[in-house]
Amino acid sequence: MQKAESLQRTGSFKYRGALNKILSLGEKGRARGVVTYSVGNHGHAVSAGAKLFGCPATIVLPSNAVPNKVANCKWWGAETIFYDPASERREDVASDLIEKRGLAFIPPFDDEFVMAGQGTTGLEACKQLKERSVMPDVVLVNTAAVWLPVSSRPSSISIRTPNVTSSNSTATRRWRPLSLLANLSASQLPTRQSWME
Repeated sequence: MQKAESLQRTGSFKYRGALNKILSLGEKGRARGVVTYSVGNHGHAVSAGAKLFGCPATIVLPSNAVPNKVANCKWWGAETIFYDPASERREDVASDLIEKRGLAFIPPFDDEFVMAGQGTTGLEACKQLKERSVMPDVVLVNTAAVWLPVSSRPSSISIRTPNVTSSNSTATRRWRPLSLLANLSASQLPTRQSWME
């Protein structure tokens, strides 16, 4: 089974975390508007989540942001504010907006609501496997949140554990504590063809 988060509304698991955090604000919090900083996927996710609730969104982006990432945020109706990464800190720009406009901050990481929302990827995958009576020996979670349970440990993959997948790791461990859980970067994942061989 492969859990392809590229099929999410914004093409990333980031939508799950942003939406969960926005939901946690309640109606009054959302009415004030939200702000985040991002170089791409998180800003896109916050923009889409805010649009779903009719909530104003402001995305702080570096002045050298990839144009399609900026366009994605604007497509959902978010205001984009640029900063110079050589002379400004995104955290300071966002803090200034929070202070002046009373916006709620939607952090890109290190937030329990964001992590819990992103962790629903792992919970969903566990539920789907359980419904099929599949108990994997190994679960691979890459940093792009594609979820691959496999029957045996691939020998050609070096394993590392970045913080970015901690929410999925936690969710998966609760369901299958004895399985090997490997967090991988996209470059470490085997191709689909090699899994079929």
